[in-house]
Amino acid sequence: MLENEIGHKALGKIKTHFFNLSTSSFDQLLQEYGNKHGASAKSYAKKTYSKWKSREVDLSGETQEKLIDLVPRFLSTEQRTSILEDIVAHNEPDKPSQEFLVKAADPQVGFSEVRAFLQQNTNPDSLAYLSTKAMNRAKWLFDNDSTVVRSILAKLSGAQDANQRTTALRELELLEKTISSGQVKSASQKFEFPSCRVKITVRPKGLLESLRDWL
Repeated sequence: MLENEIGHKALGKIKTHFFNLSTSSFDQLLQEYGNKHGASAKSYAKKTYSKWKSREVDLSGETQEKLIDLVPRFLSTEQRTSILEDIVAHNEPDKPSQEFLVKAADPQVGFSEVRAFLQQNTNPDSLAYLSTKAMNRAKWLFDNDSTVVRSILAKLSGAQDANQRTTALRELELLEKTISSGQVKSASQKFEFPSCRVKITVRPKGLLESLRDWL
């Protein structure tokens, strides 16, 4: 089913765009629909469109899939890109996790390791985690132009990664200052990136380490 491949959110956006096509675009879509599926299918769609739009009749099943299949070519690049983001999010697989243990007795070493990882290893391959079905749907959005899809996916994942990396480094700096000042004895922090998850656990000082500081 289409919804299984692209997700509820992406399908909802496409249906919204379908119900808001200009008169000329809708007429053109109906013409293509009739050419592909026959005059009776075109006549039924034209007669039932207003009921679908008002939700008096549910647009679903094969009729929905056949009509939705034609919608992307009538959308702007911005609208297609927004839908593409939803398809990628829907098809996102389990991400690998990277865990770091920071010792409160010597936090600089642990935080340096985390910082080095965040600066070097979070940038994803925007296509590596897309299934074949998801990639085919991505190309469907952009007239089967895989070059355009790859370019847009690279920009989307790169921008997301950069934003999340900046936020993570800022929060990491704050956490390091808090631990180093002794205000907090232990802590746990998680960061999410397009290609992985990062968890940081700050282990409190042990009894001997605390006694050493006191002496």
